[in-house]
Amino acid sequence: MKNNKIFTFMLLLSLVLFVSFHMIIWQFTKRVYPENFIVGDLARMSYKFGLITPKINADTLAKKHINFKDFNYSDQVDVITIGDSFSNGMGGGENRYYQDYIADKFNFKVLNLPDISESSNYIDTLVILLNSGILDELRPKYIILECVQRNIHQNIGFEEIDTTINYNGNIIDKIKQSKDIFNPTNNIKDEITFINSFNYNVLIYNLRFYLNGYGKYKNYYIEKLNTNLFSSEIKDELIFFRDDISFLKFQTNENIIKLNNRLNQLASLLMKKNIKLYFMPAVDKYNLYRDNMLNKEKYPKSDFFEYLEGLKKDYIFIDTKKIFIDELNSKNIIDLYYSDDTHWSYKARELIVDKIEFK
Repeated sequence: MKNNKIFTFMLLLSLVLFVSFHMIIWQFTKRVYPENFIVGDLARMSYKFGLITPKINADTLAKKHINFKDFNYSDQVDVITIGDSFSNGMGGGENRYYQDYIADKFNFKVLNLPDISESSNYIDTLVILLNSGILDELRPKYIILECVQRNIHQNIGFEEIDTTINYNGNIIDKIKQSKDIFNPTNNIKDEITFINSFNYNVLIYNLRFYLNGYGKYKNYYIEKLNTNLFSSEIKDELIFFRDDISFLKFQTNENIIKLNNRLNQLASLLMKKNIKLYFMPAVDKYNLYRDNMLNKEKYPKSDFFEYLEGLKKDYIFIDTKKIFIDELNSKNIIDLYYSDDTHWSYKARELIVDKIEFK
């Protein structure tokens, strides 16, 4: 009987401790899965609460771009954009699409299209659109090709363009039926309860940072800055994505030359349709802020934008790094990128469009 009482007591104590642990830690965990605002991807990876910048999606501009699912394909457009999460509203916050700033400032009809290639390559998608005759119907004056710097090798590529790529089927249906992979409807915050595996991560990840400090972690890095560049609770720390470093190996001078040749080839193809090509690589968060890191010498320096700038181009190069660096150096502007996210902020989106000229 005594043993049974001890067992029951220990079982109840274990349950109380288990539930209490989850109830306490859940108060922290839910800060990265909030109900009323958006938290960045890097905060969700690291549970670094002091870097959270709460964001609420809000549209304040008079004109908006056209989403691919809403477009009437009998209409003409001025600008077509294609790209990754930077072109598809990720990062959140005020006016989360840079295309809205273009539509509003220039009074343009701006259409954002998804990648429909089997290769997940945006140039292949544009070749498909060229070969299908869709661009003849839409008659855009400009195409903006966007890609984050770290994924240039995957989504833009270095080799000569295969001009024979086609899509066997109805391209308009393909576009309309494409999933908006950057804005999924299923949200994990609606599916988890206060007892969940993420609670253990909160304890483990924060304890690990407490013991190990700045440097490399599984999917991200955290480093100290020499000045305050964010409006979050912690203003002088930089968290950035692992691939900002690991994919620099693809950005050799030789590959940048090949990239430039590939873009020139695409520009030539589009020019036959009287379409001007704009290429807008989104500078990696690490590359933008590296010179402000106290331990910057531990990390490789990227010359991607500087080397590409010096090459002969038949397209318009939107140098996002130079635009942002000029603002950092002259105004010490904060929150160009969100402190808790891999994406740029509304400030950066507006700044980029202010620097674009359509000729």
